[in-house]
Amino acid sequence: MTRIADGSRKYWQCGGGDAEDQAAVEAAINFFRDVTYNEDYLIGMDMQKGLESGAHAELVFGRNERGNQYFHEWLNWYLQDDASLPKPELKAVVT
Repeated sequence: MTRIADGSRKYWQCGGGDAEDQAAVEAAINFFRDVTYNEDYLIGMDMQKGLESGAHAELVFGRNERGNQYFHEWLNWYLQDDASLPKPELKAVVT
């Protein structure tokens, strides 16, 4: 995230937008940094501690985490090392 944020800041510093645009970009950068750190990284570290305990044999991602599910479907596909198997498809979650 740092490289993206630094690149965005350089763009705006070189006249890539007005002050209002720059403020909006800075707000978005800060929002995504905070969400990524406070939710994804910290919660992920806590989850890892729980997984390491061996209390659960498997983990199922919630339906709101479709991106994670899709990533793991591709990871499993690549690990099988068999290009003849069907590739994962990103499908919308129907509620």
